[in-house]
Amino acid sequence: KISKISFVAAMNHPKGGKNDIPNRLKRHFFIFNMVLPNEQSVNDIYGKITQAFFTKKAFGEVISQQAQKLPKLTSDLLKRMASKFQPTPVKFHYYYNMRELSRTFQGIFKGDKECLVNSEKKYQIAPDVFLLCLWKHEVTRVFCDKLRDTEDKKEFSNIVDIVLGENYEKEITDQLKTDYYFADYLRPVVQNEEVGCLEYPKNYENVVTLDRAREATTNFMNELNEKKDRKHVEIVLFDDCLKD
Repeated sequence: KISKISFVAAMNHPKGGKNDIPNRLKRHFFIFNMVLPNEQSVNDIYGKITQAFFTKKAFGEVISQQAQKLPKLTSDLLKRMASKFQPTPVKFHYYYNMRELSRTFQGIFKGDKECLVNSEKKYQIAPDVFLLCLWKHEVTRVFCDKLRDTEDKKEFSNIVDIVLGENYEKEITDQLKTDYYFADYLRPVVQNEEVGCLEYPKNYENVVTLDRAREATTNFMNELNEKKDRKHVEIVLFDDCLKD
């Protein structure tokens, strides 16, 4: 005998190729609808998080002030993307919500502190602009990754340019027309003498050239292939793979 069982279910709204469920099934559930937070709530939530992370003491006043603008910037982009790209039976995965915001800021918080603070010396880019370069890379990685058509990806680039143009002066937006890419596996492996094992530095930093990323990826792939207990791996390292 089975008794005292509760069923919990969840579903998206029936649109874009998603069918509704019968009313005879729905009548057995207590139904409530979870709506997305409004723009002010989103800015408050991520504003507090960025304020706590990008402190003036740790990153300096310039980066700290720039970081406070990122929640509104990302929220504006999310609103435009959700309005422009609606789910369809063919593009049923075109669905943008708070998950994209979380993934974007998760990537931004991974940014190497030393590279951000010293970007003027290392890359000849002002720290506040370099933070925007990191933001642009993350939103491209998160938002554009869902898009399946070349035309849709071009439209995404136009939306990013519009959002940046509405919030920053032309002097800054011109610098952001160049694409910058970031990765956390570029630094060589080091030997930890205390533990007696290899360590793989995870510094999420700027990829100066795609050739550098390709070389680092190839080295890791060759190292993996040298291990006899692993299957041989041969990956074609096309540019889109390295950029993401």
